[in-house]
Amino acid sequence: MFDANSLELSNAPRYRKKATVLAFRLEAGATYDKLGSWGSNQEFPGPHYTIVGIVQREPEFVGGRVIGTTDVYGCGIEEFHSMYEQAEGVGEYRKTEMVRAIKVEEPFTVDTTTRDGNVEVKAARGGAGDYVVLQPGGERQRISADFFEEHYEQVP
Repeated sequence: MFDANSLELSNAPRYRKKATVLAFRLEAGATYDKLGSWGSNQEFPGPHYTIVGIVQREPEFVGGRVIGTTDVYGCGIEEFHSMYEQAEGVGEYRKTEMVRAIKVEEPFTVDTTTRDGNVEVKAARGGAGDYVVLQPGGERQRISADFFEEHYEQVP
């Protein structure tokens, strides 16, 4: 099995998320219920942006869960302006953050790392055609071909 930890990704093709979100500035503080998905609530004591994911496909009922629905969460004002740009619709934004990725044509392993270089998953397995992705903060991970190709587009 190919060891993808040796791949140099700093000059790999750049990709960005295809999906856009709706966002609006909220002057009052708010708490977002994220216990189920993030493990803790998200709280903002004052002004921030509320972000609502846009459903990109029809929701499906899979294994007792609805898949493909929207997500609602908050984002600090400075962070929002550094990460998003206006898209086509009113209140619609696209993430500007780009990743670097390489499609690996054979089964491989890669260590999933965090921003600080900590190894979260040792020798995560990828199948032929899956991607090794380098996030802007330095995280490295495997993303399945189906998910990556559905959610990301190459940037010229």
